[in-house]
Amino acid sequence: MSDTPHSAYWWLGDDGKWYPPEQWTGPPGTSPTANPEFEAPRVEPPSEPTPSDQQPPQPNQPPAPGYWKASDGNWYPPQQPQGQPSSYPQTPPAASPKGGMPRWAKGCLLSAGVVAVFGVLGIACLAVVADDAAEDINRAIEDTATTSADEAEGESTTVPPPEAPEATCTYAGTDQLFEDMQVELTFTNPLGEVNSLGDVTYALTDGEGGTRFFTGTPFAQWDYFPRANEQFRVNASTSEPLPPGINEATIGCTVLAIEEGFDLGGFQRASDTDTCTIVGTDSSGRIQVEVAATSPYEETTQVQVWWAFYAPGQVRFDAGTNVTDLVGAGESYRIPDETSEDPKPDWIGDGEVTCEVLGFWDQNS
Repeated sequence: MSDTPHSAYWWLGDDGKWYPPEQWTGPPGTSPTANPEFEAPRVEPPSEPTPSDQQPPQPNQPPAPGYWKASDGNWYPPQQPQGQPSSYPQTPPAASPKGGMPRWAKGCLLSAGVVAVFGVLGIACLAVVADDAAEDINRAIEDTATTSADEAEGESTTVPPPEAPEATCTYAGTDQLFEDMQVELTFTNPLGEVNSLGDVTYALTDGEGGTRFFTGTPFAQWDYFPRANEQFRVNASTSEPLPPGINEATIGCTVLAIEEGFDLGGFQRASDTDTCTIVGTDSSGRIQVEVAATSPYEETTQVQVWWAFYAPGQVRFDAGTNVTDLVGAGESYRIPDETSEDPKPDWIGDGEVTCEVLGFWDQNS
């Protein structure tokens, strides 16, 4: 209720007061008509206050609950009479959600997708860069290693392993007993650990005519159980007298081949418990030894054992052997008073001679 209308749809009561449309007391189904003479009061916009003029806002209460304040400064009821045009400002309805997701969510998902794509591309790029870097590092390491090796090769002097002395053969005259020709062989075993060097072949030539007149292989005991690269300097008999018409002073000798002897089977190398001890020399200058051995076989058998004589520097120059009957499995036995085949060579001089058990052969194998 007011002394003046607040809009064109306020109606004048019998008491001379103006009432809002929602308090209409006319016939049901009707509403107050618009007042064509109504003019809304003009409200001049306030001038911009200076900071010194600004005052804290004053409380302004609506005339009734639900009223709203328009831009003209007036309060208006919350509802407009049905079927009448409205001069009320309309509040835009809130957007109702549709079946899809909100735009902001779509934007977030799109942004996340873009970030994910760029993240994957970034990881792929990093992987490619890492692989390239690893290849570059490996290549640099290889180049450095190659360069270092080349520099080391250029700076250092490679010392080749010493070559084995060339095998030699020297004519040594004839023996006093049978007048057979004798030779001296010097060589290094090139075959490794074999059971025997049964075929050391040599040739004698007539120095004046250069013609070969004798070819042979020594038959001796010194060629059994050689070690790899073991050195030999041995005397061998040709078992043949000097042919007529050959001048001994011009005879030449050449080693033709060093080959492995025929393996009959049943050979066993000696162990550290098998010993050979030098006990002296006999009246002929031959070296006397005593041998202690243990049969390596698992049954009673006839056992042949070999031992060798060494000059200083482990140069083998002679050997000996013995056959013992009915030696039990693993039986230890002793062989006393054995002698070398030949006297101690003159080329050894006062050098110490040693003796070593080489190995065994089962003659029943």
